[in-house]
Amino acid sequence: MEIPVCDPCPETEARDKHLTRGRFLARQDAWDRLATEFHTAERNRHMTPGLLPVAALLASGARADAMAAARGAVQRTEPRRARAVLAALDLAMEDQPDCPATAFVAAMAHVDLARDWRGASPPGGLSPQRRDAYDWHMRRAAELADRYDPFECESPAWAEVRCALLEAAPGPACAPPTTSRI
Repeated sequence: MEIPVCDPCPETEARDKHLTRGRFLARQDAWDRLATEFHTAERNRHMTPGLLPVAALLASGARADAMAAARGAVQRTEPRRARAVLAALDLAMEDQPDCPATAFVAAMAHVDLARDWRGASPPGGLSPQRRDAYDWHMRRAAELADRYDPFECESPAWAEVRCALLEAAPGPACAPPTTSRI
């Protein structure tokens, strides 16, 4: 008897390959190797067949374990535990304090976790505890982003962080519309 099996498409294979590679390097504490592969992928603008940036996939894989633990803390409404989990990524940055790749991993982890605290609600509609956690993680991501200019680094990844931070930025003060009488 034959059972038909659908082979994964090239996009799925490529995506899984880069996510797995990033996770493997982080688990091995091979942050220097991850940084090299991240920079190569960024510099050469490597993409999957479905046009996902390889550098972003490596970084996503690198933060996957920490994010799983931190998301568990969010589900239990434990903001201090969530912060402590992501502090492990800050330790990885201590070995390479000026490395945009490890900082990007940490910054996007904070953005992702802030979004988990927010859920589907607008930031203004959150409970005080969730709003504090959301704000804290977005501020931490902004602190990391302030170290790297996407244009100077020629980095689409850092541009992604800057765009993600816009959701937490205060809106511009708008003057009330004026009416003119003709």
